[in-house]
Amino acid sequence: MSLLNDSIDTTSGDTKLNVEYTLATIYHRIGDLSTALELYNNLKYKFKKRENNKGVAAVLHALGVIYQDQGNYEEAFKLYKQSLKIDEELGDKSGIACTLRQLGMIYQDQGNYEEAVKMYNQALKIDEELGDKSGIASTLHQLGVIYQDQGNYEEAVKMYNQTLKINEELGDKSGIAYTLHELGVIYQNQGNYEEAVEKYNLALKIKEELGDKRGTTQTLHGLGNIHFLQGNYEEAAEKYNLALKINEELGDKSETAQILHQIGMTHEYQGNYKEAMKKYNQSLKIAEELGQKKEIAGTLHQLGMIHYRQGNYDEAVRKYNLSLEKFNELGNKSGIAIALLSIGIIDVEKEEYYSALKNYLNSYSIFKQLNSPKKEIVVGYLSKLRDKIGKEEFYVYLRLLKDDF
Repeated sequence: MSLLNDSIDTTSGDTKLNVEYTLATIYHRIGDLSTALELYNNLKYKFKKRENNKGVAAVLHALGVIYQDQGNYEEAFKLYKQSLKIDEELGDKSGIACTLRQLGMIYQDQGNYEEAVKMYNQALKIDEELGDKSGIASTLHQLGVIYQDQGNYEEAVKMYNQTLKINEELGDKSGIAYTLHELGVIYQNQGNYEEAVEKYNLALKIKEELGDKRGTTQTLHGLGNIHFLQGNYEEAAEKYNLALKINEELGDKSETAQILHQIGMTHEYQGNYKEAMKKYNQSLKIAEELGQKKEIAGTLHQLGMIHYRQGNYDEAVRKYNLSLEKFNELGNKSGIAIALLSIGIIDVEKEEYYSALKNYLNSYSIFKQLNSPKKEIVVGYLSKLRDKIGKEEFYVYLRLLKDDF
C-alpha cells in the first residue's frame, strides 16, 4: 500500500490516475468501502476533467460493484447502465462483457434467472471472441451458480470444473477460491459433509491469504451450515456470528440477510422460537428490500416451520404456499420439493390423506430427478402414511393418482 502511495506522489497524468484506481480497488477488496467510494468518486471527477471516457466507464463500473455488494441494486443497475453506454460508444468489448456479467448477477440475485442467463450468454460470446480466459471463467462460474440454485447439480459441477481448470491455468487464486466454495455448497447439499468441509477450508485459506473479507464471511457461513446440519448448533452459531460481525463492517446487506436466517435456524432447532422468529423477520425485511426472491422463499418456509411446530397449521400452510410461489418463480426445483413435502406433512396432521400422498409423490419425483438424497426422507414419510391409513386405503389413493405420475 505504501508503494502505491509513493507512486501517486511521484507520477502525474493518466499514470497517476491509474495508480489511484489500483489503490481504490485494493481498498474495495479488503473491505474498506468508505475509502474505496471516496477514491472512486474523486477519480470519476478527474477522469471526466481529462475527458478520459474509458476511465470514467471503469470507475462507474467499480462503483456499481460496491453498491451491488451492499445490496443497493437500484443504484448499481443505474451505474452499470451508464458504464455500458460509454463502453459501447468506445467499442470496448471487454468492458461491455464485464458489465453485462455484473448486470446478470443482479438479475440472478433477484431471482430473474431468464434475464441473468441472457446477460451471461451475451458476455460469454464476447469473452470467447476476445479469447478472454478470465472472463470466460467468470461467466461459466455464474452459469454454474444458476444451475446450482435450480438444483441441477450435475450441470453446475460441469461448469465449475471448467471454471476451476481455467483459473488454475491463469493462476487466479481468487477465482479458484470462489469455485472451491461453490463446489463445497454442492457437496453440502448432497449430504457429503466431509468433502464439503475440505472444499470450504481450501477456499477459506486462500481468501484469508488474499485478505478477502467478503469471501471469508461467505465461507465461514458455509462451515457454519455444516455444523448446523450435523446438529452442532453452538459451533454453527459461533461461525455465523464471526461471519455476521465481518459482514456488518462491510455493509453487505445481502449476506447479512442470509446469515441472520441461519442464526434464526439455530434458535429454531434449539426450541427458542421467539428468538428464531425475530431473526427470520429481520432477514425477511432485508431480503424484501433487496428483492431477493430466493432468500424470501427460504425465510417464509422457515417461518412456516415454526408455525407448524407450534400447531398453527393454517398459518404454516399459508407461509409454505407463499414460499412455494417464490420457488416456482425461481424455477428452484429443490425448494419446490421441500415446500411440497412440508405441506404434505400438515395434510397428514389435518387427516387430508389424499392430498398428503399427492404432495409427497410430487416431492419424491422432483428429488429423484435431482438425484438428491432427500428423496429417501420422502420415502420415510410415505411409509409412515401407509402405516397410518392402512395398505388398502393407501393403494386406493395411489391408483387414483397414477395418471398424474
